[in-house]
Amino acid sequence: MLEYGIEIQQRLANGILGGPFQCDFSITLNSVLYEISIEQMVIRKTIISTNESVELDDLIVVFNKLDMLIMLGEGQFIPIEKAWIIKNGKSIESKELDSKIAMRLNLFNSCDFTTGNHSKFLSFDQYIDDNVFLKWIKMLEELDIVHPMVLYSMADTGMPIDCKTAFIIESFESLAELLKSIISHLLSLLINAVNHYYKSVFVL
Repeated sequence: MLEYGIEIQQRLANGILGGPFQCDFSITLNSVLYEISIEQMVIRKTIISTNESVELDDLIVVFNKLDMLIMLGEGQFIPIEKAWIIKNGKSIESKELDSKIAMRLNLFNSCDFTTGNHSKFLSFDQYIDDNVFLKWIKMLEELDIVHPMVLYSMADTGMPIDCKTAFIIESFESLAELLKSIISHLLSLLINAVNHYYKSVFVL
């Protein structure tokens, strides 16, 4: 644990989390080095810390993106039970942090049909490391609003099912457009590579 950061404790509303699982890595974002530690045994404890004096919102953003990545393997968001800020290497209570967590978007509240172990197919320690997390952050930027739309369709928001279905359809239309641009870029790279190979082999 470094000098500044946040500590988040998560627990299932009904049941217990498996374990023991642990994952430790570090990443650099905007020239700031973050150390990330996730431990799970009955409950989950995530610590995101740094030696830089960063904004609380920046730490919460890192945690939210990590929580979204873990959700890919588990199929649901685990409710936050408690949270602390880290100051001078010590975890202390913070009303400001509690308030910000209480105002998290509804997309982090998983619907009943997603809860339970039937949704899980991977534990976070099986696939998350610094490389995967950095690629995930970049992918979230490329997906823009598409990923939140999918999450809202799986969240406990009180939204009618026909609206959720519309969200899903619209998000996949946007995803298709994104894939088209990616495939087009890959084809362009492939054509350039073939042309370069052709010239180097067949042109004297």
